Amino acid sequence: YRLMVEKTPVLSRYYNISGEPIISFSGYGEDRPVETNSTSLGRSSNRRTDIRIVMDSPKIADIEGPFTAQ
Repeated sequence: YRLMVEKTPVLSRYYNISGEPIISFSGYGEDRPVETNSTSLGRSSNRRTDIRIVMDSPKIADIEGPFTAQ
């Protein structure tokens, strides 16, 4: 969790270089475990990185062009 907190601002600046935020980062640490931390297997399962890609739907104006039906 500490590493994520330290690296998130650096990664955010790198990936959002255009000035428009296109990527966001979230960390949950011990707040959202997927398994119990009382076993080594559970702790191993909780050491993870989830990557989720969320995109806005394109607007009609964005997709008009040479492929527009005539």
